[in-house]
Amino acid sequence: MSSSPTEKIHIAVACNDQYICGLAVLLQSIGEHLEPDYHLVVHLLYSSLSPEALSRLESLAQAQRILLDSILVSHNLLKRSGIDEGLTAGNRTRFFRGSEFYHRLLLPSVLPASLERVIYMDSDMMARRSIAPLWIKPFDGKAALVIQDPILATVADMPYLQELITKPDSRYFNSGLIVFNLDRWRREKLAQRVIRLLDEQRAQVRYPDQDILNIVLQGECQVLDQSWNYSQYLPMSDQAAIIHFTDLKPWSSEHSGYYQEEFDAFLRKTPWQDHKPVRPFFFGLYEFCRRHRFILNVGYRDFLALLLYKSIRPWTWPQTYRSIREKRARTDRPKPSLISGL
Repeated sequence: MSSSPTEKIHIAVACNDQYICGLAVLLQSIGEHLEPDYHLVVHLLYSSLSPEALSRLESLAQAQRILLDSILVSHNLLKRSGIDEGLTAGNRTRFFRGSEFYHRLLLPSVLPASLERVIYMDSDMMARRSIAPLWIKPFDGKAALVIQDPILATVADMPYLQELITKPDSRYFNSGLIVFNLDRWRREKLAQRVIRLLDEQRAQVRYPDQDILNIVLQGECQVLDQSWNYSQYLPMSDQAAIIHFTDLKPWSSEHSGYYQEEFDAFLRKTPWQDHKPVRPFFFGLYEFCRRHRFILNVGYRDFLALLLYKSIRPWTWPQTYRSIREKRARTDRPKPSLISGL
């Protein structure tokens, strides 16, 4: 795909009021880094956003030369999209009760039929350079462009998936950023396949949204450089193009994690410049334990993360505890070499 002076880059996001500050930073950061040869079109899917939030987003979009296409996810929209057929009552409810993951499955049917691709991004991301390379990257026949998950890199890391993902060359990707080949998704009805499999395998998978996409798209994705979906768990890198705040959110708690200053600088340029982070009670308890770690001894972080931040069933605690320990061990690796290219 070649660029032209008037070319539009289409991205899609799904958001609710809890993530609105994150979305504001995402749009502000993309707009600031985008070359003037491109025009950004943002397709916003939502089922619960306040009128005030939508008004502020419109103001931000005008300031950044962004065309904002707001799409209310309603029962009528589901019927018109054709994705409503075969939905169970549970899956239909999840479209409207905070499961923004489901909204991205509407993209092949609700976006213009002439649109061949769209960049889907989670609302807890921040751009540090232009996203134009993602837009012009060819699919080479694949259904999507994805980025490998930095923590759960292979199916071998997730034994429960080994019977469901059987292609040996499959790498486990993070679903926070996906460039959709809309032609293939429409032609092969991949969204419907994802929803059907969610019904069948929900009890067998640990991360339903991400796991199911990995199952359906196994062998059908082109894996891009890690810099395009760079987790806050990884060592800081100047080469990281898009930061993904996958754990504590920089707008909702007063943490001083990686890239916090950059996030705050972008937020101050948006209509949410007066936003004051909320410090949850349990986060304060976590911070107290962190500061008194020598008194409380080792293991406090893992126990508190397990107890306070993870919504899990009691009988899964041992597995979840091990996964937290493994995640921390991986993030303590030496800093990787510089990242470059796609």
